[in-house]
Amino acid sequence: MFWMALVASLFVQDSPDDLRKEIEKLKKQTVELQERLSLLEQAAVEDAQTIQRLRQVVKLLESNAPSEPSAPKTPGGPSPKPDIGPLAPIRAKVVFVDTKQNFIALSVGKKDKVEVGYRFQILRETYENGGESKLTALGIGEVEKFLGQDSMAKLVIKDGNVADMKVDDLAVAIRKIGELQPSKEEAKPEGKVVPEAPKDGVYAITGRTGAGPGAGYVLNYGSVFGAHQTQLLFVYKDGKFKAKLRLDKVDKTHSVGFVVDGTMEIAPETGDQVYIKELNKAMGGKIALADEKGGRLAIDLRQRDGVKPGMHCEVRRLGQKIGTLLITDVQVWGSWAKPDGDLKIDQIQKGDFVEVIDDK
Repeated sequence: MFWMALVASLFVQDSPDDLRKEIEKLKKQTVELQERLSLLEQAAVEDAQTIQRLRQVVKLLESNAPSEPSAPKTPGGPSPKPDIGPLAPIRAKVVFVDTKQNFIALSVGKKDKVEVGYRFQILRETYENGGESKLTALGIGEVEKFLGQDSMAKLVIKDGNVADMKVDDLAVAIRKIGELQPSKEEAKPEGKVVPEAPKDGVYAITGRTGAGPGAGYVLNYGSVFGAHQTQLLFVYKDGKFKAKLRLDKVDKTHSVGFVVDGTMEIAPETGDQVYIKELNKAMGGKIALADEKGGRLAIDLRQRDGVKPGMHCEVRRLGQKIGTLLITDVQVWGSWAKPDGDLKIDQIQKGDFVEVIDDK
């Protein structure tokens, strides 16, 4: 009887529900394996393209094709030609590095409207904790000539150490800077309301350079505020992240940025706030509760966010400043605050965006 019971239990061990769960599990594993296979196939294609470019470079080096000698500097001779650069952005990747000859090759050439004399800044993009993208400048190279049927540009390194550069590093052409068109607000005649000057660390989109998904965004953030080419910025509206921008053209008081591929969650618009660092690092939150009887407000900024009693917060709704708050008490769950200055508690609504603006 014991053996019969044991055999019977083996036949009824797997119920229909268990079988369905096992099938679903196998289906998920199959989908994951297919996705991984697709990524591996894509990486293999990119590696094959890189190998093909490297072979072209090696053939040229083996042929010992002499490069044009640079003209010696003689007293009283012609002055060196001024720096030149493209008007449109040109981005590329490093496909070859020769540390002995002090040059690199890029994945762009004549067909990409690159010209001899153009200068490229070499950068490396890394990702820190939390997925934040960080660019490190490695140096600057100048286009000397073209390789591989003019499909690649040969750059002589003028600034930086070529030994620090690697295949797949980024290269961004240093553009010829022209005058940026004033924003609509700046073009208004006298007597009209002038927009508030940007404060440190928070700026705004004031217009666009064209139409369509590839157009750039004009910002009221220029070199006088610390803007520089290739800088990463973060676009928000009322605390909600929209996209990352990379500056491509920088003027004294304005700049033009383009959306970084793969970072756009919502299309940026004129009037959106632009931050020089991610908002969670700028200590931003929202109003969670307005206690009119107690004359206090609850906000979702906690101890671990770094807030302290005595800090001031700016309150905004739909991008418009409403007033400021003073944090009075900080807890694990959030903070208590009270209106500061002329702001009244009945002017504040649940969900209004708040941001720490000082550490008083």
